[in-house]
Amino acid sequence: MAYTIQIIRGATTYNINDGNPFRLENADDLGGASVRNIEERGPYQDGATHLDHRLEPDTFTLRINVVGATAAALDGHRDTLNAIFKPVVGVPIILKITRDDGAVRQVDTRRTGRLAIPLVPINYPGHLHRAVV
Repeated sequence: MAYTIQIIRGATTYNINDGNPFRLENADDLGGASVRNIEERGPYQDGATHLDHRLEPDTFTLRINVVGATAAALDGHRDTLNAIFKPVVGVPIILKITRDDGAVRQVDTRRTGRLAIPLVPINYPGHLHRAVV
């Protein structure tokens, strides 16, 4: 993989690339925030005058496979995943991306939607859940 992704919560760092117990399946929308242009229009003016711009809040979607050696271990990993992304005032969820060239990108985030952890029927009772954050 061309990068590693870590989730830092308080003093604990979780690697979600190595598959033990979390493996990143997909990360969407890591390209940057949308831009909202601030413009002004006057009477008899064609078009608009650009004044400034603002970055809109950015949304990332992470698809994480949760693997466990047993059904009980899988339940524990699911609880850990819920704790990682639990909204707590004053404790950010830090998304840290380290590229192969050594560049590091780090963003303080917060969960905005529900944490979906659907059961993958072909692997149950077993060893895989797919979580969408």
